[in-house]
Amino acid sequence: MVDDTLIQLPVFDAVAKTAADFLQKGMNVAIVGPPGSGATTVASRIQRELSAAKRPFAVFDCAVAGELSQLLTEHFDPKLEKGQRGVIVVDHAGLLPLDQLQSVAAHMREIALKNSTAFLWLGALDTRSIKAATGFDLHTDTRTHLCLPELARDDLLRLYQAIATRDERFWGQWGEAMLYFVLDWCGNDLALVEELVEHFYGDWTQRIYDESVVECLRNWLAESPAVGAYRNRLAALPEPCKKHLRLLCAGGKLILHRPEIHLETSEDIRRLALSGFLCTNLLPGYYQFRNLLARYVVEEQSGTAPAPIELLRRSANGRVNALLQDIEVALRAMLRNVFRQMQPSEVYALLKGTKTDTKFCEPELQRILMEWADQLPVIAPFVAKSSLIQLLKEERVKFETSNNLWTKICKAFAAGLSADVKVEPTPEQTVAYLTFAELSSILQTLSDSVFLNKSRLNRIIDPPKKRWSDYLTKVRRLRNDAAHLRNIGFQDIEDLLEILNAMRRDQLDFLIMPEDFRSLTTSGLQ
Repeated sequence: MVDDTLIQLPVFDAVAKTAADFLQKGMNVAIVGPPGSGATTVASRIQRELSAAKRPFAVFDCAVAGELSQLLTEHFDPKLEKGQRGVIVVDHAGLLPLDQLQSVAAHMREIALKNSTAFLWLGALDTRSIKAATGFDLHTDTRTHLCLPELARDDLLRLYQAIATRDERFWGQWGEAMLYFVLDWCGNDLALVEELVEHFYGDWTQRIYDESVVECLRNWLAESPAVGAYRNRLAALPEPCKKHLRLLCAGGKLILHRPEIHLETSEDIRRLALSGFLCTNLLPGYYQFRNLLARYVVEEQSGTAPAPIELLRRSANGRVNALLQDIEVALRAMLRNVFRQMQPSEVYALLKGTKTDTKFCEPELQRILMEWADQLPVIAPFVAKSSLIQLLKEERVKFETSNNLWTKICKAFAAGLSADVKVEPTPEQTVAYLTFAELSSILQTLSDSVFLNKSRLNRIIDPPKKRWSDYLTKVRRLRNDAAHLRNIGFQDIEDLLEILNAMRRDQLDFLIMPEDFRSLTTSGLQ
């Protein structure tokens, strides 16, 4: 488990503080969560709280190798003074089968009868099913059943970076593409990250080739004990649980009745969540796979698993979408800035003079029509063909006159209005109805009105219009891939970050601001 000194996590601190307060009142506490979610980390923080309060405690770790009965015999209880309450921490209790857990619980009950002792149970414990099967309640009441929180994305990314670069074993650097790759494959299972980092060591911030990622990923899937534990837990699941997982693979969702796992009415769902296969969905009220590994091992067992690298990396694609949206918002703001300085008639003329992708007639259809005209059973086929050519030409002119970028924008704008409202969009409003390709093309057409010729910071660098064409082409390609839910290449993500930084620097150096327009206009008049 991750060393709790890596970074501070307020959500873990809050759970530890709450548990410590209950324990000091003599109440039994259960802290539950799937494997790798931080139970041992929280336990160490609770122990610090107990030490600070001078509360005696002892730890019994169920993960320690050895005969359980002998371990229980050798276990030392907290040394208590007269009238003092102690605490026993039972860690990794979820690893024990039910009969062994009963033995541990019975032993702890004997200790409680002799001394005033509270118990802290930690692990993937379905306390509801345990009570139904044994009659033993691990926690005093519903308040003392605490669930480990699902860490937020930013907390997880900070943890991943800290794990990869920790002082005692510096493995290397992970760039943004790799961090989001880990987020997809591991999620909040930090035990997986601990082993993944041993396969992805070195510099993963640049020149990240998909082939290299594939090789390291396959090695991790084949060699990692934590991955093997997922396969073992899946094999041990009853058929109803596996049926739920197959539903998720097929695109379905499982209903989340209550966010607190011990209040979930379905025993199968509770088992899946505590076995590390489920987490809450982005859409409230449903479950989804905890990470890509959970999906992969389920599909692997059913014999339908695709190549690991082909599984959709939702977090990475989501990050790319956020970066692309950031770029597009800036580009639209830049064009609005230019349109504000132009006369409306100039904007309308520009849009009317811009063709759209819509074609009057496909070249292949025109060729077929010409061949058809040649074969007409008429006295003068050449005249008929010439007439057809003239007709197509005239109709094309009519089509292009009534089908340009301005008419396209007007149609889209009118679609959002009532049928009886006849209003044309203002120049600024037209920007919202441009496709990314149209937006890029107009910005490049108006580049002299977008950028200064020289850097305002006096840097010796070429104006942006010489390099923004390549930037916008790549952004457009990645935008199309992300929109169609295709995985974005690892190096493409790093390149996108570099492009974003370069565009931001160009905006600082060259972007014409409203006050620049006024000064340029004044100097032009002089």
